[in-house]
Amino acid sequence: MSLHLELENLYYRYRGIAASQDHILRGISFAVRPQECVALVGPSGSGKTTLTKHINGLLRPTEGTVFLGGRDIRGTPTSELARQVGFLFQNPDHQLHKATVREELAFSLKNFRASEAR
Repeated sequence: MSLHLELENLYYRYRGIAASQDHILRGISFAVRPQECVALVGPSGSGKTTLTKHINGLLRPTEGTVFLGGRDIRGTPTSELARQVGFLFQNPDHQLHKATVREELAFSLKNFRASEAR
């Protein structure tokens, strides 16, 4: 399943950062259409991981909106978003539960009670 993704005027500031300090993300807007392949690149510390964590609900915007499949995901539980948005860390040693991508995907599918015949 491929869903349209859109971020609209997204801002984010980590908690504990003084209000006088800048946001980590400032006014980010873009769309990714179904079947489109996009690379998110930039130097270390530029906000790539912070941005992607908004798409799967691990972080919520200070301001702005994330739409997935045309639906505002504000208030949508991360567990529900995980059924539609996958997230793998760039370092395989930092996966959520397993040591390899294959094992991680199998673990997730098992938790979603997916049929082994799929």
